[in-house]
Amino acid sequence: MARNLFPDPTIATPGATDVVRTNRALQPNPTPDTVTMQWGNGAGTLTNENTGPGGAAVLRVQVDIAMTGGTRRIQIAKSVATGQVPVVAGEQPRISVPVAATGGEWSIDIDYRGPGGTYLSSSVAATRRVVSANPAEPTLMVGTGAAAPAGAASMVVFVRDYVDLPAGTSVWVGTWGVGDGVPFSGDASPDPDMRAAWTGAVNGSSSTLSVELVPGVTATDCLAIRSGIWGAADGAMSMRTIPTGPAPAVTIANAPGAATMLATRRDPGDVVTEIRENINGPAILHPSPTQDTWYDQLGIMAGDYSGLWFSGDTAERLGRTYAWDGDPNASASTETYRPNVFVPAPVQIPDGWRLAQALQAQNAYNANNAAPGNGDLDGGSYGITIHPLDWQVKQLLRPQRATGAIA
Repeated sequence: MARNLFPDPTIATPGATDVVRTNRALQPNPTPDTVTMQWGNGAGTLTNENTGPGGAAVLRVQVDIAMTGGTRRIQIAKSVATGQVPVVAGEQPRISVPVAATGGEWSIDIDYRGPGGTYLSSSVAATRRVVSANPAEPTLMVGTGAAAPAGAASMVVFVRDYVDLPAGTSVWVGTWGVGDGVPFSGDASPDPDMRAAWTGAVNGSSSTLSVELVPGVTATDCLAIRSGIWGAADGAMSMRTIPTGPAPAVTIANAPGAATMLATRRDPGDVVTEIRENINGPAILHPSPTQDTWYDQLGIMAGDYSGLWFSGDTAERLGRTYAWDGDPNASASTETYRPNVFVPAPVQIPDGWRLAQALQAQNAYNANNAAPGNGDLDGGSYGITIHPLDWQVKQLLRPQRATGAIA
């Protein structure tokens, strides 16, 4: 008999949720109503279309009259209270904006404002460059602004053009962000293991991404979250580690004495390996410090264990059965070995033999009740055969078949 002491080996138990990222942009999805356009000496049209990555909605700026001279920029965080992003003095905000354009050179600029909207200073977050001309594969422009000056309360963000744009030029701006990572909004998450939500009004408030933590483990320099991206054969979920420091580690249990730690590990590229380690105390996994790592089929097996991983849900195999000691996915599980014992198949008795047995019993009964000497029941004409095995019974037991032929 073997036991798996880890209570949730397939990460089936829900855990607490935790917010892992925030997009501070209050209107992260650009629309004709949420941007202010500075055309220089030109003019154009603002529309939304679903030509972004994966068919996502983007803002399209169509130049109808050539944009020359003057100030040419798209204010994606407007210079009004509803669109300004709150900041504090000394902060260096990280800004990311996906941009595509069929012409021009573009940068991401910031204007810092005081409490009443008074202009204080400007900063370039992402320097000018030529961007992709395909809105489905935009250039993600990322940069950090200069430190916000004393008295700063908010900022206005611009996508700025440095080159004259002829009529017919198109510019596309997608969902943008203030904060770390790929920009997102409360409408959609860039990661299937994270849930997006608005903190207030739709496209009028900041957005968050939250994850579900793996219960019962201790993560250091990483997040340990429940993941549906990959799972080994025995479960739909797994534990995903996201590095947050130089030496990530996950303690999954503290073994009471000598034990064997088992786990199935997946690294990016679908590189799957088995972990089998003898322990005496803490059971610690060491994920990658530079990329996400997945673990499933966890086990703390008592003693020096050389068998296969199992849980209480594992199907019977090779004479071994499996059961939870208590509640499923919340208790240890036990493997019980029952050797295969040969049981011969029952003998198949032909139906004719059973009928022959019944007929012979009937004949024997009748013979015992017949009058002695003449074989009649009552001296009349209704005689019976009283020999032990008549021809009908013989034919059922050993049928006689015609052989040969008449010429």
